[in-house]
Amino acid sequence: MNENDSFGGRDARAITEIDLADLTGVERQVLRKARRAMPEGTVEIVPGSGVFWSAEAVVEVCKQLGMPEIPEGLWPEMAEQVSREFTARVERVPRNPRVLFCRDGNNELILVRVRRNDRFVPNMELPVRWTGDSREVAVLTRKLPRRKGAW
Repeated sequence: MNENDSFGGRDARAITEIDLADLTGVERQVLRKARRAMPEGTVEIVPGSGVFWSAEAVVEVCKQLGMPEIPEGLWPEMAEQVSREFTARVERVPRNPRVLFCRDGNNELILVRVRRNDRFVPNMELPVRWTGDSREVAVLTRKLPRRKGAW
């Protein structure tokens, strides 16, 4: 198995438990019970990010719950969920030293958490990823800039 196929890398066949519950219509409590019965390595718990189910685990839980087939639109939704990393542009540097206000690719205002914001300037682009199941809060995916306004 190469590193691109590993579940730890959360390939395009991984989905969060929240999204799985929404798409299948199954309550999360039922999924939590089913998660305990899954083989090791098929469901990954990432603190602060959520619980990720592999494609094998999704197929297995659908069989266990008596679903005739995997719900329509599940795999495209999974691919979108996994591609959570994107580039944001700094809009404003607030007084709070732990956050930045940025614009994403859709020109929507988002909050980005950083360790210190003193080296960021408006219009600076930075790589970020969504945290957990939130679409309003993101975190920086690389180290802080060495100098103000420059990586």
